[in-house]
Amino acid sequence: MPDFEVVLIDGLSAKFGPHVSNPVAYFAFADFFLPGDQGVALDMTSAGVMFQEYYGLTPVTAANQPVGLMLDQSQGLVLGPELVTNGDFSGGTTGWILDSGWSLQDGQLYFAPNSASLVRGILSTPCIAGRWYETRFKLTNIASSGIRIILRVGTGGTAVFGAYTYVSGEYRAIFYASDDFTEVQFDLGYPPNNEGYLDNISVKLLPGNHASITTASLRPLYKTDGTLHWLEGDGVDDDLIVTLPASMVGPTLTIGVALKGLDAVVIQDTLTDPVMHLGPQLNFNPGVGVAAYFIIDRALSTEETAALQALLNARAGL
Repeated sequence: MPDFEVVLIDGLSAKFGPHVSNPVAYFAFADFFLPGDQGVALDMTSAGVMFQEYYGLTPVTAANQPVGLMLDQSQGLVLGPELVTNGDFSGGTTGWILDSGWSLQDGQLYFAPNSASLVRGILSTPCIAGRWYETRFKLTNIASSGIRIILRVGTGGTAVFGAYTYVSGEYRAIFYASDDFTEVQFDLGYPPNNEGYLDNISVKLLPGNHASITTASLRPLYKTDGTLHWLEGDGVDDDLIVTLPASMVGPTLTIGVALKGLDAVVIQDTLTDPVMHLGPQLNFNPGVGVAAYFIIDRALSTEETAALQALLNARAGL
């Protein structure tokens, strides 16, 4: 899935001024968002922004794979600062609470088989409800069979993702904070022969209003003909859900949609609910290809509107 190259030129006004004759070659959707602007920019053409699960563990790499999470590019996907204290354990176990069975060995956390399950890390800065976060960690599996790992957050230990794996490696997952919390927990307690190491644990803010769907059977499919890229649903209940800031309910917004093979639509409208179900709204039906979706919480200038229309038409194949 190729990315369009973004060539930055002299400032935002120059990007949208009369000196630019080909906005498709110069603009990305994030370029429309000034500091403080809110919204969402979903671009099915961009590589690396679609994942098969809602927690972003397995990238979408081929046609007909399900899309459980799609990253919003409106804020540029620039990660925030590190929130984990001593995630590489260079400071021993400072910042971590180890249940029975966990210990520090060779600068890594070791989990012994048939042990209590949790290791808890205290964040240097709390995670905030309503925001998305990226976690990374290194897992070394030395068990005789697959190893289960669950990431939990908060003092109550709410699970945000879980996976079984035989494979040692570097892992990335993305999760939505439904509540404020100051603690992350890794649970390796089942099956009882789990044994392995954890290291290089990281949690960072991933800005944006990302689109996801928890239930596997409701996920639309990624489609491509080798040139164009789009999402397609079953026309019944496939969906992706975006939760926008409450401040976007009421004011006039600019909304743009690109459907494969059709002229892009750019309108001004308002929202009555910040929780958006894209399946029914964008017509996730067989044969209807959703190639891009864009919302920003302000009216665009004439030059910006023309540039957005050109970008959306390019995604639609026009």
